Amino acid sequence: MSDSLTICMNTTGKAPSQYINVPFASVATFDGDLLYFGPTGIFVEGGATDAGTAISAWVDLPLHDFESRAQKSIEAFDIGYEASGTLSLTITGDETAASARTFSLAPVKTGQVQQDHIQTLKKHRYGKARYWGVRVANTAGCDFSLDYLALAPVFYERKPRG
Repeated sequence: MSDSLTICMNTTGKAPSQYINVPFASVATFDGDLLYFGPTGIFVEGGATDAGTAISAWVDLPLHDFESRAQKSIEAFDIGYEASGTLSLTITGDETAASARTFSLAPVKTGQVQQDHIQTLKKHRYGKARYWGVRVANTAGCDFSLDYLALAPVFYERKPRG
């Protein structure tokens, strides 16, 4: 199958979703199941695999400058989520691969996301950049939901060396 991109808009919550290499022309709900109609047939949404291949899923949050033109580091971040498997969280400064740092997040069962289950990751200052982006991705097709994310930036008054 050639590379294709389909973008859907949830009309109730106005949340967009994108599908890569899922060529469908329309979507419908029937008897509680979400059905996709395309040139190769009808498909039912669900499961962690697509014909035996793990389904990759991720959330890219928009780049953010924390309303400041100053350079900044990310000192720590808190994340609350539910996941049936391991997740990866990547923070990236100014969209450069050299600034990217990836962390592994352990599974958290559904219903356990409360204040005492929010993970705080604080090791040191992560990079220096004006804009910061975050990607949360599944591994091996696990289901996940992102419930809470907070970054703690440290602002520099002038551009730091190095």
